[in-house]
Amino acid sequence: MKKVLVIPDVHGIDEWKSLVKNAILSNTHVVFLGDYVDSYVEEGWTIFENLKDIVEFKKKYPDKITLLLGNHDYAYIYRKPAISGYNYHMATSYRSIFEDNRDLFEIAWGYKGKNVYTLLTHAGLTNCFYDNIVEKISDSTHSLYKILYKKNKYKKMPLHELLNLLKDQVSLMWQIGWSRNGDSKYGGVLWADRQDLIDDYYPGIDQIVGHTRIPNVEIKTFNDAKLYFIDTHDERKGTLTGFLIELD
Repeated sequence: MKKVLVIPDVHGIDEWKSLVKNAILSNTHVVFLGDYVDSYVEEGWTIFENLKDIVEFKKKYPDKITLLLGNHDYAYIYRKPAISGYNYHMATSYRSIFEDNRDLFEIAWGYKGKNVYTLLTHAGLTNCFYDNIVEKISDSTHSLYKILYKKNKYKKMPLHELLNLLKDQVSLMWQIGWSRNGDSKYGGVLWADRQDLIDDYYPGIDQIVGHTRIPNVEIKTFNDAKLYFIDTHDERKGTLTGFLIELD
């Protein structure tokens, strides 16, 4: 049994500090789902300081904290300004934090329980995106072709490890679906919309995601999978709620 406290999209709110206070004193792992920056309420410099605090928190408790990247964070790292709320004035400052601490941030976190594997990403994994991964690494010119595809290692590798190996594959990770005015039918793990995951859910695993803001935590159950949508953050009210789950 593993206890996990999942923190959805922060967007500059420092309320995470009170949420994780008790978690770090117990045997509870904390996973941030990303989107630490950009807000219609918080000032850019406040967001910057809050991001620094999160990074320092990770350094202080490296084994208890996982920091995942969201689409807003990825936008600053790889200079993708065409995203809502992008702060041009703070872009260099945000980017410096992410680049100076690149190894502290991941794309995915996963846990293999007795009966089910649970995957945490910012927006969620669809069948379509997984197929794109396989297509990408099956290209003989890809750097991971001989390591992963030719030897079929990707089939045995936990999904979170595979996704983290592809963290810097920008053309793959920056996959935006039609629901978010993109060019792909479904979004990738940084961009998938709630409806993308429901219509094209990846079978056989449970997933916990943020990204799509909803009024209350929602759980969708399929024959062999569950989808947990937990981004109930209302930044205009300054409320941020963590999601505590026990993985068996």
